[in-house]
Amino acid sequence: MVQKIENQYKEILNQYMQRQSEQNLYVGQNFSRQLISENISPEEVISVHKAAMQEIYGELPEFVWHSFDFLIEMMINYGLALQERQSLLQRQEELRVEMDLAANVQETLLKTPMPALADLISDCFRFQRAR
Repeated sequence: MVQKIENQYKEILNQYMQRQSEQNLYVGQNFSRQLISENISPEEVISVHKAAMQEIYGELPEFVWHSFDFLIEMMINYGLALQERQSLLQRQEELRVEMDLAANVQETLLKTPMPALADLISDCFRFQRAR
């Protein structure tokens, strides 16, 4: 699976590097959707990109490869923070739904007429006599 993704990415990147056309960008955008659907993390995408660049170009200055390593580390932290944020937003939405439900129940209960105190007392005495 990983090898297939790496090969596809390398081919898409290679075609883009040769032509830089809108069509190549469109293919890349569609491929990114596939990566998302397969839960490929941002740092994994960068790692695949680095490997593809090494295969396509071979010799690049050392600082270029170091920059990819730096970017991978940045994306690891970014991915974790993004995941935490999405989790918090999901929890916030769940709480909002629960609060809306509770507010609707409360509103329904408040619409119910409240019995008069005298009626409650007389019902209580009737209940006591019936025993």
